[in-house]
Amino acid sequence: MNRFDALTPLADWMLEHIEWRERHLYRNTRNDRCQVRRHIECDPIGAVPIGSITAPVLREWIGRLLVKVPYRGLRGGAKRMSYRTVRAALCLVCVALTHAMEDGHIDANPAMGVRLPRAMLATSRHFQDGCLSPDEQRALLSVLDRMAEEDRERAPWRGPTLRAIVRIALGTGMRRGELLALEWEDVHLGDDAAPYICVRRGRAGKDATTKSGKPRNVPLFGMALSAMREWCERERQRFGGEPTGLVFRGRKKGSHPSWHLWTHSLWTNDHRNVPGFKRALLQAGIERRVRFHDLRHSCATSLIEGWWESDWGVPAWSKVAVQQLLGHQSIAMTERYEHSRGTVAFRAAASCRDPQASPVSPESTSPATSTSSSSSSTTTRSSSSPATTSANTQPEGATSALVRALAAATEAQRWDVVAELARALAAQGSKP
Repeated sequence: MNRFDALTPLADWMLEHIEWRERHLYRNTRNDRCQVRRHIECDPIGAVPIGSITAPVLREWIGRLLVKVPYRGLRGGAKRMSYRTVRAALCLVCVALTHAMEDGHIDANPAMGVRLPRAMLATSRHFQDGCLSPDEQRALLSVLDRMAEEDRERAPWRGPTLRAIVRIALGTGMRRGELLALEWEDVHLGDDAAPYICVRRGRAGKDATTKSGKPRNVPLFGMALSAMREWCERERQRFGGEPTGLVFRGRKKGSHPSWHLWTHSLWTNDHRNVPGFKRALLQAGIERRVRFHDLRHSCATSLIEGWWESDWGVPAWSKVAVQQLLGHQSIAMTERYEHSRGTVAFRAAASCRDPQASPVSPESTSPATSTSSSSSSTTTRSSSSPATTSANTQPEGATSALVRALAAATEAQRWDVVAELARALAAQGSKP
């Protein structure tokens, strides 16, 4: 007999929903339990029956979350919940109510039409802040090389492990859980023509699946390929013979190296008191908030923008290729991972500044180049009449820029570029 119905409190139903997800081997159920404990059980909405929950009740709950101060920041001052935290809590409730509707406990899901305030999204810190630029990537890799050399004798499980994991994560875009659950039987280095990694687990455990629920093959190239070959040779010497089991181990054979990679409890200028990944970031001069997952974002941006061509000989990739590398279900998710100024608008603006130059992002334009471009354009304008310049040069440059932007635009952006091109051509035709 089913002990749940429309009179079941939301907190009880949320726990039942999470237990159901655990039985069906869903991921991140521990985080779901934490969300229920923090945002639902201790809130009045936890005692509301699921049959009495309406959209206004959910909006009032969201309003309480928006003014809630969950903890104090490490550097002093209270921190409110971020947009992503509130959105995750709302999504969890929405999924649980959908489950209740499918089981026949409620007639409709009231959370389907509830949206967060747009003002909260505008004032939130965007996750692109953690994307590393080419110079920051070089600085971080240099620091990791130094840390690995310092720990080579006294702590060989610490510095060299961190260096290898970061280089492979940055070079392939693999998630942290996928790297820590990686085993040697999934690493294929024997075929020099196409070495690859088979990602079968999203976290440690035999029953842990990937985020998409199916395995994917990740090709090894550039920095990640050299890092994996170097790590494989090091493990052969460390344990004698071909390595087996986990690829990245802790101090003891078979243990995970999590503690010295992610643990950090103190924000200070004294780098010796901040272990692991955060310590490497601080020594590299990167003081803003950068998560380990931001290495995945940095990989996607670097491949799309072609940042690794000079260092590793890796040319720019298409978004479809990056989508397959990261294992995204849609190209829209891959576009969220691209944190650059190489959009249609910036390429068109760069082409207008120098119509003969190829479309590039503003970061690649140095002050010297801008000065020479402005001086050459001044010479050109002085050698032609004002009427010729205004009637021919400017419209043609804008039109050419829009044509190049149209060629580089995605399917969703082409209609906007076509509209701008039509307006530019109409303006050009109206000139005397």
